[in-house]
Amino acid sequence: MDYILDFLVENGIFPLIVFDNQILKMLKKLSEIQEISIIRIFSDSQQFNSIVEKILMHVINRYGLKEVSNWKFMIWYYVYKQTLIGIPGNFVDMWDNFFETVRKIIPNAPVGGVSYSPSLHKDSIVNFYREWTNAKHMPDFITINSFPYREAEQPTKMNAIRQNIDTFFSDDLAYIHSVLEEVHFPECPIVVMEWNLSFIQRNSFNDMAAKAAIMIKQMTDSLGEVDYVCYWHASDIFAGDFDAKRILNGACGLISSDGFCKPPYYALLFFKQLYNYLVERGSHYIVTKNGLDHFAIILFNNKSLNYEYYSRDESTIEMNDDQKIFSNHDALEITLTLQGVQNRDYHVRKQIFGPESGSILDEWRHLGTDLQLTLNEISYLKRCSIPHRKNETILAENKTLIIQELLQEHEVMFIQID
Repeated sequence: MDYILDFLVENGIFPLIVFDNQILKMLKKLSEIQEISIIRIFSDSQQFNSIVEKILMHVINRYGLKEVSNWKFMIWYYVYKQTLIGIPGNFVDMWDNFFETVRKIIPNAPVGGVSYSPSLHKDSIVNFYREWTNAKHMPDFITINSFPYREAEQPTKMNAIRQNIDTFFSDDLAYIHSVLEEVHFPECPIVVMEWNLSFIQRNSFNDMAAKAAIMIKQMTDSLGEVDYVCYWHASDIFAGDFDAKRILNGACGLISSDGFCKPPYYALLFFKQLYNYLVERGSHYIVTKNGLDHFAIILFNNKSLNYEYYSRDESTIEMNDDQKIFSNHDALEITLTLQGVQNRDYHVRKQIFGPESGSILDEWRHLGTDLQLTLNEISYLKRCSIPHRKNETILAENKTLIIQELLQEHEVMFIQID
């Protein structure tokens, strides 16, 4: 743990420390989903909080109270067993004990939880948050997970039912807001701890350029509705197994096991480069600016998945199915008119990502997916699997700047204007 925390601190990254007792498993098929495995570590709440104290004292001694006060701490509640860190008992009492333990050691630390998510049965989630309002200490933030699935009607049985990928994220956020409002839960930040368009680790949709465009659409729609969103998960190494010997294997990570940056990586990279002030957003664009009359824009031609995708087990989606599983393949022309700008030349820098512009899956297909690649070919793939770039100059007239672009299917374009 020290090695990981050393790396984060050295790079100025504030971690969110999660106390849970899940046994992480890789899921290759939706039909294989089972009850989450947990390990019983502590005999009671007192023993657990004693260990928490020792861990917190250790990190304070190693990194200093000022540094650790910027970290977030959360605890996980297992809905099906109704246990906190594997300990049965009254949730509110155990939550208060955990909160007081952390705050006693780190007085200003944000403390939250508990990933009780919108996918669960409605009565269960409403009752849970209503009970939480009776605690002595309200959380500094609450956490949820968001995937395109819903649980079966039985509140204590795991049985994921697939949902529409286009709308599930906005639906989840709207739902959690409505539940919190219904039970009069005190207003606090919402952190999405785990977000992805699939949690099946052998679904080739995870490797397609189309996924990046859909992610950009969801991030654009959810801006302002949630405080933090964490993509699940960073690397395909998590999904390594005997059937994962190829460059891409349908896993959910941002980066492949061989270090190739996948489409979701570039979706997050583009969104990170947006400026602080939102000018406007629409179905296929988002426009931001800074205080210097500079603009950062993302255009995206996302496509909806069709019946072919939803009628099949996700694990059967293969890398060449991209021509079958989307509702259409049309190009999209986008025209934006930026008004109130200075009459001058503007430098326009573009980064374009899509099936023909740096997607690792498509570049690999051009090279030949059935061939065993040499080290030089792998190096070549890494060099060409990046967004393509274009620069140009545009003259603004009558205090108006017109941006007009044609995007092919699944294409995303980041535009910087200065």
